Amino acid sequence: MLVFWPLFGVLIGICAAKAKGLGLVSGMIGGFLLGPLAFLMFLCSNNKKRCNFCQEWIEKRAKVCPFCTKEVK
Repeated sequence: MLVFWPLFGVLIGICAAKAKGLGLVSGMIGGFLLGPLAFLMFLCSNNKKRCNFCQEWIEKRAKVCPFCTKEVK
């Protein structure tokens, strides 16, 4: 059971990092430290996306980026 917790956390961290556009290593470290709790954090914080132009985090429903003022899809 002690081995399962960190491995499961690492897998969740990798999936979350890919979905959020973050680095693979940071996802692995975060997932390892948080374990399966990383899954809950990933589900709760899914209301932001990255701007196509400046790569800042913005609201999913935003039509214009507040940082670079360009129209986003």
